[in-house]
Amino acid sequence: MFKSILPIKKLFKVNYRSNYMIGKLRIPLENGRYDNYYGEIRDNMANGFGKSKNNKGESYIGNFINNKKNGQGTWMRTGWGGTIETYSGQWKDNERHGQGKYSHDDGSYSGGWKDGEQHGMGKENYGPSKYDNGGQYVGEWVNGSWKGFGVWTDENDTSYKGVWGDGGMDGIFVITDDDGHSFNQEYSKGKLIEKTN
Repeated sequence: MFKSILPIKKLFKVNYRSNYMIGKLRIPLENGRYDNYYGEIRDNMANGFGKSKNNKGESYIGNFINNKKNGQGTWMRTGWGGTIETYSGQWKDNERHGQGKYSHDDGSYSGGWKDGEQHGMGKENYGPSKYDNGGQYVGEWVNGSWKGFGVWTDENDTSYKGVWGDGGMDGIFVITDDDGHSFNQEYSKGKLIEKTN
């Protein structure tokens, strides 16, 4: 059920359409939870532009199709200390899918997504809690993991350029230190085999 709310045209910046209404409804989630939704409604479901929030501190503003996040939108989760996580980008059936940027209190990622995981080309900045004083990876991802060609730069500004596999570094990597000196090292499944030059 929904309750009509007018006027909110300026808030949503959308054009009224004959088969859409503006109103409120509850979007059912797992375990008996739900999102409170406010926006465009068609067929008693969230369809079009709107915003939602729940009692877990999560909110979303963007596009919906049949009660699911689809298209462009921004999701945010807040806690006692303020904003904890944000994602702004493309969605498909409630999953991050396409291009988008995810930020949290210890880093950020911008690039490709598929079914909720990093996939394709992307750049991730890591904060100190994960890798000493932080670092950055720029390159290819497959299902949330570094896989394919990429460059890892550590907190000392030393870069490792090569192909990453399931077990980590896999093949010959070009290592460049913060003074610009380069050399090659060969790895297999993340383990050093030899320094080639």
